[in-house]
This record gives sequence, structure tokens and C-alpha cells, in this order.
Amino acid sequence: IAYTGYDWTTDTYREEVVYVMGVDGSNRKIVAEEVGRRPANMMWAEDGSGIYFTAQMRGTSNLYFAAVSGEGVRNVTNGNHMLNVTNISNGTAVGTLTSYQIPRNLVTFSVSTSEDVKTLHVTNRGHLAEVTLGKVDEIWYQSKDGLDIQGWIVQPPEFDPTQKYPLILRIHG
Repeated sequence: IAYTGYDWTTDTYREEVVYVMGVDGSNRKIVAEEVGRRPANMMWAEDGSGIYFTAQMRGTSNLYFAAVSGEGVRNVTNGNHMLNVTNISNGTAVGTLTSYQIPRNLVTFSVSTSEDVKTLHVTNRGHLAEVTLGKVDEIWYQSKDGLDIQGWIVQPPEFDPTQKYPLILRIHG
């Protein structure tokens, strides 16, 4: 059995980890921790060697693999996008991919060669043909106590640096 959660704590926030255990509750162990926020969409590898899951980290979401042997976690995908894998069969993953200029396309890729992502369906093609999206820049800065903070600046379409624009702040967590 694979599941997410965390041991009891008085902390106000705690990142979830991925556990495995026998069907009788025995041999409980952590197989993935410190992988980001809320590991989700967990799927067993077909050979039972580990668990695939998605997790969010620094405003992105990628696919990871945690070996039940305790060898650690490895990235299956890397990228500045939001990837939501919904199924893996015969080594092929399918899900949705969203990035700054792509609103949730249906994609597929091999979990062994994840660099070759194929788009199966482009969503909002008609709408995107009628609008201009703003340029997006990732930024990093330090808070008052030295903590690194990540965010984005989204410029209005046809941005003119000599003009003033209103600021919209959306805190992503």
C-alpha cells in the first residue's frame, strides 16, 4: 500500500511524504520526502519497484519516481511547467501540461525518455488565436529574514516600459 501524509506534529504546516506498507500495516516506511507540496496522482510501477507521483515545487509540477527499496527519489520530468500525469501504462505516461503560454494541453511521453513529450490535443486553440499573452519572467528575491522567495512578473501584452500599469499580486504559497 502506498499513501501520503505525515506523522503527528504541532507544526502549523508540514509537507506530506510518501509512505509504503504491507497490506496488514506492517513494514511502514517513508520512500519520498522533501519533494515539494502534496505528492499526488500516485501510481505503482508495473513491476512494483516503486511509485510514480506528481509534486509541486517552486511553482512547477513534475513527475517523480520513488523506489520502494529506499534508493531515493528521482525526477522523471524536469521543466518549468505544471504537469499532471493521470495514467502510466506500458511505460507511457499521459496527462496534461500547462506552461506560461500553454493552457493545459493533453500530452504523452515515455517515462524512460521523458524529454520527448508529444502533444495529443491542443486546448483553447481558437481562443489563443484571438488573444496575445503577456511575457512571463521568473524572479527570485530575499525576504527580510533572508529566505529565498520565488515568483513571476507577467507583463501586459504589448508592454511598454515607459507606461505605468496596475499591479496584481497573487500569492501561490
